[in-house]
Amino acid sequence: MNEYLDASSDDLGSEENEFEIKLRPAAFDDFSGQQKVVDNLEVLFLHRIKEVML
Repeated sequence: MNEYLDASSDDLGSEENEFEIKLRPAAFDDFSGQQKVVDNLEVLFLHRIKEVML
């Protein structure tokens, strides 16, 4: 994982951290865009989580 993409990083100021959290969707239903692409992303993400949990 790229540490520069971590929105919870202590290196961000409070204003930057607040902006980063608002910028990133909390759930797949919050994504805007082509629904088929969002659906495929969700399936890929959930599959990867299952692989890691095994």
